[in-house]
Parts: sequence; structure tokens; C-alpha cells
Amino acid sequence: MQMKLCEKTLNKIIICYIILTWNRGKRETVLHGEVEFTNEFFVVIDVSMAEKVKALLKEKYFDFQSQVVDDLFIASYEKDTKKVFEETELQLLTESFHGMVKDIQQCRIMQNADLAIKNYPIEGFDVDYMSEDIQKTKTKREGTDQQERFEEEPYWDEGEGIDETWKLGITGEGITVAILDIGFTVDHPELQPNINKSLTFNVVTYDADVSAVLFHNYIGETIHKTNHGNDCASVVAAVKGNKMCSAGVAYNSKIAALSIGTFTKRMPLKTIITTAGMCKGLAYQQSKIDIYSSSWTFSSPFEEMDIGSERAIIAGIIKGRQGKGNVYVSAVGPVGNEFTNSIFIIAVNQIGVKGTIPKNSYANPGILISSFGKGKTRADDYMFTASQRYKSGILCNANFQGSSAATPKIAGMAALILQNSPDLTWRQLQHLLVRCSNHTNLKESINFKRNGAGYFYHRHFGFGYLNVAKCIELADTVTNIKEQMPGIATFLFELQGPRNQSDAILKAKVSSLNETLERVQIKIHKSLLEHISKAVLYSPMDTSSVLIDGSEWTKDVHMPMKSNAITSTHFWGERTAGRWTLSLKGKFQNVKEHAILGADLGYIRSTLTQHFSDTRHHIANPVYKNQARQFIYEEFQKNGLNAIYQNFDFLGLTASQRLGSKIFYNAKFQGSSAATSMIAGIIALILQIR
Repeated sequence: MQMKLCEKTLNKIIICYIILTWNRGKRETVLHGEVEFTNEFFVVIDVSMAEKVKALLKEKYFDFQSQVVDDLFIASYEKDTKKVFEETELQLLTESFHGMVKDIQQCRIMQNADLAIKNYPIEGFDVDYMSEDIQKTKTKREGTDQQERFEEEPYWDEGEGIDETWKLGITGEGITVAILDIGFTVDHPELQPNINKSLTFNVVTYDADVSAVLFHNYIGETIHKTNHGNDCASVVAAVKGNKMCSAGVAYNSKIAALSIGTFTKRMPLKTIITTAGMCKGLAYQQSKIDIYSSSWTFSSPFEEMDIGSERAIIAGIIKGRQGKGNVYVSAVGPVGNEFTNSIFIIAVNQIGVKGTIPKNSYANPGILISSFGKGKTRADDYMFTASQRYKSGILCNANFQGSSAATPKIAGMAALILQNSPDLTWRQLQHLLVRCSNHTNLKESINFKRNGAGYFYHRHFGFGYLNVAKCIELADTVTNIKEQMPGIATFLFELQGPRNQSDAILKAKVSSLNETLERVQIKIHKSLLEHISKAVLYSPMDTSSVLIDGSEWTKDVHMPMKSNAITSTHFWGERTAGRWTLSLKGKFQNVKEHAILGADLGYIRSTLTQHFSDTRHHIANPVYKNQARQFIYEEFQKNGLNAIYQNFDFLGLTASQRLGSKIFYNAKFQGSSAATSMIAGIIALILQIR
């Protein structure tokens, strides 16, 4: 079977395609537009030429810093530490290495903002906490009341089956969970026995000092930030039975405390996490760490993942856990952010008290699973975690909430599952989480919908909350999923009937592919995306997934968007074959006519065919690769289309080596075939299938 880029020839108006997937030294910063860049750069090189590239980098005023994974390196530009490189400069710089360098990307600040208190924070990352008033009334709980609170069973919500799993002798032993955060109190008695000091590392300062910063004069304003690493570590692996704060979900697992950022030294306190810091955390000691948990995620819609984090995650998926793949767990962000979009990441949201939708919750179709994030059970509105002020007599905090708390809880439950079933692959684990999900006894239970495969899903909660005891029971049912990588196929949407100023219906017919779905990803042309107020995708089995809802849309979406993809898990388990329908509503009167009515595809095809009939222009030749890409891009721009550049050479591996036999069929395009494959139209349907 071959990958279908399009079910029909490109002879009709095309504005959409769909991707289905089944069973990717000293730091200086400078603000450029709305993005704050650093003087660090990701450099992807031909590893056989590494020493020569290093020497050439030095000639160009770059200092080599480190090799992150395989062919991914980080270097810093020292001639002008405030310089922001334009895309054309980076392209010329890449070409100057004559094929030895495959890509260069300038690193940027991912987080430099105060904590979110609204649905869409100003910029950077989102971390959820309870209000300061509630914090003041609960932070100093001590003594008998606190001990009684945590010595009584259940420790965690009965519906999640954590206490029940402990009774089976499954406590996370033998599993290592990395917490990516800023600062830890590694000698706190609640954490110290389970901190793996040999895996504790500060990727910013390149040493083992991950100490949490304490701003003594601003405790009230800063403790909820500076204690965040302790909070997450406590949820995963706090010591059980010591009559202190809590018991971690996997209280016998080990913690790799990874500090990936810093704090500003002035008020209001802000956190600084760079793409380089995140990448190095995700790539750290992948052969010794099983699970990576990050409660930091983009807080702006349609934020793209940097090439460093992308390659680090793919390296972990391929090589981690002796080839079974590292498990990546991340807090959900707003729609379109590529950490939530990634098929390799378990995107987690919080469930509010008694199963309500919390005030700051994101509605994102990419969410896989959720957990009770307001407290240790669905009825609670707080939980106790280790405090960095324990030497001052304050052992515990009670201000930790939100998706920040739900994420390490899911990571802890994954540790329980992997202790019981260590041979599960990353992909088998995701299937198991879906099968063991539950949605009963929630105030939002009535708003769950059933998809064509029988799974219940929710716009805020994914497939609901996880019952880990059920996962232990059903672990053997996913071992038949043998492929390490899912298959991926792409189909183009076509506009159906006339459009008007507020509605458009698009359809994609999938007739030659009948596989079982995992995720579906929609890619929408940016010229159209910013005008959409609501987008709903319907599967052949009539399951609906709300991709964009105008009631939750903010002015932030009208900022320049870097990504244009939206992933949905809602069709998990359904079959791919049939007619997919995308319903769009918005204000389309200002959309450029060619964005909806399409370009002269015949002219584009003939132009590209003629150009690439000369073999020296084939993109298989690395010398002309960037020139060919630029020519294609410019021709598309003339006709109102954007080129989507597909790089199939991650980590120096071919597509078949990297992704197995099912992921990118006919991936090595040449000449006009390569050019034609980039005619992506306006919207795509991408199917991830088993």
C-alpha cells in the first residue's frame, strides 16, 4: 500500500487537506517583534562531518556548546549576541556549509511571563494555581489536622484506582520519571529518598545544582512559582507513610529533577525557559529515564514546536527504554500548539471539583486524558505538596492546582503501568490509556459524546479520567499493536458548492484506505484560519469534533500564527474509509479570493515540471536543495498558496529506518514529484492509523 496524497487528480478547486494517522555558553536575549530570541542556535549536521562543521562554525563566530541528540547540536553566536537572524540569512548560512549542515534555527524564549489568570495568558507558558486568598487560608495547615487528612484512605480518588493498584504491590518501583521544571528542594524529607541524584541536572548552568530559589521578601507573590518543581515531584513520588504532606501516585518510583529554566531577579517574578533549555531537558539521559513530565506548555494558540524539541522527542521515541520509546506527558495548551498536537505526547488537562470544567480550562481536541487537578480527589479543592520552606518549619504547601497538577499525576499512573508491564511501547501505552478511561460521576458526564468506536470523549477532558487499576487488568490487550510507529496518510479537501461570506463546507473522500484511526490532524491555510470563528470536523461515522469555537477564541489568535495544524483524538478507534466533512463558519468577506477559490493548478504544475526537468534542480541534490525550495515557494506565493516543506531526514535516518513500513510511503520525492507533493492547497486531513 502507498501513501495517498490525494484521492483524485488536482483538477478541482482545493482548499483543504486532512492527515489521518493510525496503528517528529552564556545566553543573551533580544526582543524581535513579539518573539524574544537568544544567541543560541540549533544546528542539524551531517554527523560524519561534525569536526569540520565545528571548525567552520568557529570561523563564523559560533561557539560550539553541546551535542544534544544524534545530529542535533547547539552553538552560540558570539560576534553580536543581540543579533536576530532573518530567515534568508539562516538559509544562506546553511548553504555556506555545502550540504554538511541540514538546518539552522535560532533559539527563543518560550516563557517570560507572569502566571496565567485568564484563559489566554499574555505570552509564554501557562501554569494553573488556586487564587491567593485560598492559598493564604490553606498553605500553613500543619499538625494533627494535616496528618489525619493524609493518613486516611483513600489517598487519591477512588475512580482513578491508584490506592487499589498499590494493594497489588505496584508502587512505581524501578521506574524513573523526569520532572522538567525550575528548581527543586532535593533534600526535603518528603522527596529526598526518591530523588535520583545521579540523574539530577541543571541544563542551564550545566551542573547538578537544581536548588529552588526563595525570594524571602516576596514569599506571597513568588512561592507558587518557585515551589512548582517540588509540587510536581511530590505528586509523582512523595514518600508514603511519613506523616508529612502526601503520598505520591508512584511513591516508590525515582525522580530525575531537571531544571530547565531560570527566574528573573526583579519583580514581578517571571520564569525564563528557552527552546534550548526545553530541548536539553527532553533529551537528557533518554536511556536511563522512562517518563518525561512537563507542566509547562505554550499559552498562545498555534505555536510551533522548535526543531530541537521535535528531534529530542523523536530520538526518545526511537531509542528510549531500549527501543520501546520514552513516554512524554505534557500539560495541554490552547488549540493548535504543537506540543498538544504531537502524536508522541500524552496531552493532559485538569478536571474541576466534582467533575466540572475549571475556569481556566482549555478546550482542545488534542487532549488524550485528564485527571482531577483541583485536589487529591474529585471532591477536594487543594492538595499538599513538599514546601521549599521546610527548614523554616513549613513542611507543606496547599496551593497546587490545575493542569500542572494533573500532568504529573498521569505521569505517576504511567509509572505504575510500566512497572507492571515494562515491555509496553509508548504507543501501546497510549492505546491502553484510552481503553481504561472513564467519565462517570462527573457533573460534565452528560456532555461526553460517544464516537463510532464506542469511546466517550469531551472537548475539555479528552477521554475522561484514567482508572489505572483497569489498565493493569487490560495491559495484555494492547500487545497486538506491534508497529512502533503509526501509519500516516494525507488527503486533500475540496470545497463543496458555492461559498458565502460566513459558511463553507469541505469534503475529503477516503476510499482506498480502510484502517483503524488514532488521531486526525487538520491543516488550514493561515490566510483562511484567522477568519474562522468555528470549525467542526465530521467523520464517516458521523462523529463530530469541534476544532475551533468562536466563544473561546480571543484576539490572540489574530496575531501572526506560526503553526496551522489542529489535532483531534476524538475519532480514536474509528475506520478511516468514507467521506470526511469540515464545516467552517466565520467572516470570509475579507479573505483573498484566491485563498478560497484556489489557484491555477495547471499552470503551477506545468511550471514546476518544466523547471525540474533539468536534473540539476532536483532537491535530491543537496547543493540545490534550498534553491529548489525557494523557487517552489515563490511560485506558490504568486498564486496565493503556501508551500509546506516536508523534511523526511530526521536524525540522519531514512523514512523506512526511522518510522517503519507504514508512516511515509514514497517519502523520497524527486524533481516534479517533490514539487507536486508540496501543492498542499489550503486545508489538509492527515490520518494517523494503526
